[in-house]
Amino acid sequence: MATMNSGLGGTSGYGENSFVANGPDTGTLDDGSVYVDITSVFGPDGITLFGESYTGFNVGTNGVIGFDWDSTGYYPQGLAGFNEGPLIAPLWTDMDLSKGGDILWDLDPTNGKVTITWLDVAPYSGTGTNSFQVVLTDTGDGNFDLEFIYEDIQFGDGYNQGNNIGLTDGNGNVYELEGSSDPTATEQYETTDFESGSSGHFATSVVDGTPQVYVVNGTNGADNMDLGYIDGDGQEITNHDDSIEGGAGNDTIQGGEGDDTIIGGAGDDVIYSGTHSNATTPTYKTVHTGANYHGTTGQDFYHWTAETGGYATIRMNYTPYDAGVGDGEADYVVVGSTNQTGTLEIGDFDIGNDRIVLPEEYYSISISSYETTSYHYADITITYNNGNTQNFLIYHDGTTPVTAADIFTTEAPTVTASDNDLLIGGEGDDTFILENSFGDDTIDGGAGVGDQIDASNLSSGVTVTYTGDESGEIDSGTDTIAFSDIEEFTLTNRDDYFDASNSTTGVVLDAGVGSDTIIGSDGNDTLSSGNGHDTITGGLGDDVMISAGGEDLFILTTSGGRDTITDFGMGDLDGDGRYNDQLDVSDLAGGTGPYGAVTIYDVVVTDDGSGNAVMTFPEGEQLVLEGVPPSSLSTPASLYSAGIPCFTAGTLIETARGPCPVETLRVGDQLQTADNGLQQVMWVGISHIESAALRANPRLRPITLQPGGILNLPHPMTVSRQHRFVLNDADQAELFLRANQLHQLAPEQAQSHCPRHGVTYVHVLLERHEVIFAGGIPTESFYPGPWSLRGLSNDAQAELTSLLPDLRALRPLHPRLARIATDKIYSPLARKEISTADLGMRISPVRLQRRA
Repeated sequence: MATMNSGLGGTSGYGENSFVANGPDTGTLDDGSVYVDITSVFGPDGITLFGESYTGFNVGTNGVIGFDWDSTGYYPQGLAGFNEGPLIAPLWTDMDLSKGGDILWDLDPTNGKVTITWLDVAPYSGTGTNSFQVVLTDTGDGNFDLEFIYEDIQFGDGYNQGNNIGLTDGNGNVYELEGSSDPTATEQYETTDFESGSSGHFATSVVDGTPQVYVVNGTNGADNMDLGYIDGDGQEITNHDDSIEGGAGNDTIQGGEGDDTIIGGAGDDVIYSGTHSNATTPTYKTVHTGANYHGTTGQDFYHWTAETGGYATIRMNYTPYDAGVGDGEADYVVVGSTNQTGTLEIGDFDIGNDRIVLPEEYYSISISSYETTSYHYADITITYNNGNTQNFLIYHDGTTPVTAADIFTTEAPTVTASDNDLLIGGEGDDTFILENSFGDDTIDGGAGVGDQIDASNLSSGVTVTYTGDESGEIDSGTDTIAFSDIEEFTLTNRDDYFDASNSTTGVVLDAGVGSDTIIGSDGNDTLSSGNGHDTITGGLGDDVMISAGGEDLFILTTSGGRDTITDFGMGDLDGDGRYNDQLDVSDLAGGTGPYGAVTIYDVVVTDDGSGNAVMTFPEGEQLVLEGVPPSSLSTPASLYSAGIPCFTAGTLIETARGPCPVETLRVGDQLQTADNGLQQVMWVGISHIESAALRANPRLRPITLQPGGILNLPHPMTVSRQHRFVLNDADQAELFLRANQLHQLAPEQAQSHCPRHGVTYVHVLLERHEVIFAGGIPTESFYPGPWSLRGLSNDAQAELTSLLPDLRALRPLHPRLARIATDKIYSPLARKEISTADLGMRISPVRLQRRA
């Protein structure tokens, strides 16, 4: 048999605080309650129970401890149907202290204990007395051990209404002790074995707000645990807030709706996230006259049954009413009827967020606002069409003016959907499978090196952002997940964004179908982009990148290590002269291009010993292209087709999508022109001229224009000798000036040279000759005149003449005649040219307005 703890002080030895001596806070000695503040034992944050923090509770005469309820109810309505918030019910039946007995409580900060003792309490009707005890012991961080001690139980029913014994969160999550609702069995409680030590003794631990008797436990085998699963202790997975532990074995676990805590335990487990509850009907707490409710930090719903002359109190945020601080949730008080008067006091009212729902529009309203040094409140009187009045005392934080529209409404309350799960993998390599509308979850992969989050079931894309090693956040619409100890990801078949740049440990990623953006970690990653037009950045470390189809862009980074692309796409599906997959080396340095940019002449291509091309860049970065022989990348043109810039890389051309490097332009792109708005690219040509040809023919040599000068260039720019720029003459007329003419005028500003690697020109043809903008400077699109045609490679000439067949007729003509013919076949020049004879006249930079 169990013996209650004694020696706690007071005349009885069970504590110095007496219900009978001090009187109730609410009700009477028959059906009354007293509020017990537990902060002296548990600290200012109190305890955590069912997701909420409490700094005290209401101890009722009828064998209950309520946290949001005033604990005055005498009728044991059934724990499953109780909806007034968390309840601890060591023995809920009708008892009456006016007929005998007392409730005593002791607060022991030294030993971290709160002890509540019902001593020799009498029934409302019948004979006998009961003595039982509830003990809460602090275990740290809001956690506590909970004990029921039954020393002497002589009646199990106080008024022919039975009893309820156990715990509930007030939302359908119930644990009942053996013998609950059975008065005969209850009368044997002092000798009942609750498997908690001695007979008559029940104990459980409350960890992170969850009594451990609520936990649905798996076995040591491979369990399949989902909605309706019942463990060996009778605990079931429901659509409420469950706690589930898989135990050993390779388990598959799926919670229902609600805010679940799922722990996989040992083994390679598969854990599903669950989905939002779509509940639209709120669960109300009924507020009668004399009620004194404490709210929670979640969303609360109250139904006030006004009674003439009655007074009731609600504290929305479980803080002293004069604090006036709301909890950020939209709490509602529904007024039941206009037929009764009465007064309702509401503390911690969040004006503009919380609402009082009236049964009809009021006839008139009176609002008086008051302010003290401690709090703000409004005294409001509502008059209805039937002449009845109701009074509301609203305590608030004073930051928002009090208006009727911000407090009262006739619209039904809105329930905030919730499915905020905690998923813990434990030991082993676990897989967490996300489902649509997963809520605001927390996932902890636990021990293991292959824990994975699988988002492939989702119907919309996700954003995954690492904030540290193996940890970060997932966002999908309004749903979020905070994750930790996750090594692998599978994304959706939509357009996803994945950024692991804040992690120093490698990640394994399968991005799935869709046009994804992928940024690897600083470790050794394995990144599979899936089918789609993806952008992949490996980051630091030796990464393996898998294209898996589509047209992908691989961005190489400084100090990126030795990366590998397993299936670089060397085809040309759109016929633009570029490979399907492209490389972006703009972050690399040490090259011969402007400001150290890497060009096709800076890349060394070798064999890795297995027939695969190895590209080595100036500062030591390497890229292995598996399945691509070195011979496929042995020419400047082939490197250019892979995305490596040519000699003239870096010149930015103004387009519909902003400034773009000339080497990235493709057929169909829209360029900004000076005269005709946006114009479409018809052809992009690539011409590589070897150094020997440049030495033999000075007309083919490029000219590099230095910053500043007559063009006022912001950066160096390399162009062909025939390339034209727009300037103003003395009369402010706009004229074309060739690069070789600039060389004649100022050779120190426009230098002709013969690059040892040769030169590759990029030519951009529009529907007609236009003034376009390169680096902000007005220049020209490609003009297929006689000298320009001679500078093209045979392949480029073939491409161009297939587009403009009449250009073939220019070949035998004298250059002057060919120029006249070009104007007719294609287009005249967009501006008049300055003749060599006129070079001595005054010319100046021009500022052109873009004309639509």
